[in-house]
Amino acid sequence: MNYLTLEELAVFWRAMTDEEKDKAEKLIEACSAEIRLRAKKRGKDFDEMFTADDDLKLVAKSIIYKVVGETMNKDVNQAPFSQFTESAGGYSLTGTYYSASIGTFFTKTDWKRLGLGSQLYGGLDICQ
Repeated sequence: MNYLTLEELAVFWRAMTDEEKDKAEKLIEACSAEIRLRAKKRGKDFDEMFTADDDLKLVAKSIIYKVVGETMNKDVNQAPFSQFTESAGGYSLTGTYYSASIGTFFTKTDWKRLGLGSQLYGGLDICQ
């Protein structure tokens, strides 16, 4: 089960080319799997949580839209900067990185919003 459709992504974000649709579909699938895996590690069934709670469903969709949109906006042919400045004479180079990786990236806040951000001690969930 994917938690966001291509049609929903197009509404949230923008219309996409066929090539972008293929990439977005793979990214949505990867994000959904990452959420499911994190939930499983915490003894939760996210598919069940997703279908049972309309508010959580909207939050999950908005987080996946954000992660996929950020990933799709990255230019893989250039350094992963969101901001970039260059100078000549006395050379200068400034940049702000998108994230630590070129792939999908969920923040701690994203995990908390999904109800999956609690601390683990060993393999035990201490924040129940």
